[in-house]
Amino acid sequence: MVTSAFLVALFVYATASLAEVTPRVQESEYLRRLVGNTHLFAGAITAVFLLVLLIPAWGVSVHHGIFALLVDTISKQIQVKYQSTPSSPYDTPKMATSAFMVALFIYATASVAEVTPRIQESVYLSLVGNTRLFAGAFATVFLLVLLIPAWG
Repeated sequence: MVTSAFLVALFVYATASLAEVTPRVQESEYLRRLVGNTHLFAGAITAVFLLVLLIPAWGVSVHHGIFALLVDTISKQIQVKYQSTPSSPYDTPKMATSAFMVALFIYATASVAEVTPRIQESVYLSLVGNTRLFAGAFATVFLLVLLIPAWG
């Protein structure tokens, strides 16, 4: 799982590196900034996954850190994008906002459930951990839909 995520992050990093020098990206200030931020972010995620591969004991705490980094970065991107407009990004796509809140609630619930002694002793530990990972991924995707409404 971590190896696959590392390879995906490395691919995004390499793709963003190539996209930065294309003429179409160079012409647009918005695309240049978006690709540049994606390049930096994918590089950071690649470094974190590389650390997880080298030091496996960091596993779960790094997942929480990556999720926090993703949500924080995308939230700041949303703030920057909508700072000069009078409307809020959360007003328009009601479905994406609601889905983000549900996914965030499931993530938080699964995170709390994962550390309870009763779950740690049962066969459901991997189910709760996978639920937490999927909910975190879905929350991130729904935040991206708020940032780039064309993806919704």
